[in-house]
Amino acid sequence: MLLFMKELKRTNTKPSAYTAKIFGGGNMFSRTVKPTSHTNISNQNIDSGRLLMAQYGFNIQSEDLGGAGHRNISFDVWSGDVWVKRVKDTI
Repeated sequence: MLLFMKELKRTNTKPSAYTAKIFGGGNMFSRTVKPTSHTNISNQNIDSGRLLMAQYGFNIQSEDLGGAGHRNISFDVWSGDVWVKRVKDTI
């Protein structure tokens, strides 16, 4: 995030000029480890991501967070379109 903010400063742009989309935070081991408030790393990552985006002044336009398993993300740099395919936890 610090490197990105440095680049925004270099280009004289602000976080509000960008469309922010966040993805992830899936529990990769939902079938083998029952999460507790101390071990649920996926929720901690989601909270940290949202907090960082807010602290730096980004407005989140869309998100796909949490759940079980992982995601495959496809991103079109030209249009900004993002496609998300959820992959169920297989462990």
